Amino acid sequence: MRALPLLLLLACGPGWTTLQQSGPPSSLRGAQALVVAFDYDELRIGQIPAGSYLATLEPPERAELQRVLQAMADGFLAQLTLELPFRVEPSTGPPNAGEVLVTARFRAVELGSYQVNRRIDSQLVTDLTWTVDGRVTDVIRTRTRVQTSSSRPTRLGRMQVAAEKTAGIAADFFWAEQQR
Repeated sequence: MRALPLLLLLACGPGWTTLQQSGPPSSLRGAQALVVAFDYDELRIGQIPAGSYLATLEPPERAELQRVLQAMADGFLAQLTLELPFRVEPSTGPPNAGEVLVTARFRAVELGSYQVNRRIDSQLVTDLTWTVDGRVTDVIRTRTRVQTSSSRPTRLGRMQVAAEKTAGIAADFFWAEQQR
């Protein structure tokens, strides 16, 4: 009977896939400040590069998508600020000595759809790149999904929640690295 909880814990996994990891000990260990940057350069919406996708939209739809992308950044930053007990702020340039930079590289988005007869969940794939003293030390990939429902009918709301979930995973990774 005791093996079942352990198997369930192992099946859940950490919520990320490790692409690069420092240490041991972890380069993130003991960090006291975090600077956050965002990168949309390789973002794909559906199967289309974001720039190409934006070019196909009419101005009001383009402005709506830009609001969605901004809500993702805002949600990520706000959630990370809630989950870490020290200064977390947006990047305005290279980090200062002692600061850790995490770059959220949004890779893939499925905006989802809410219609009476058809619902498609929203999804977000993000690479989180951690940099210490100008050197990339850790990279993880996260995948989050937000169910489309009558309580979350808008793309903006779902994608903001997806980014907040991603920030929660970033915080979990950060805390795990404090012990390594």
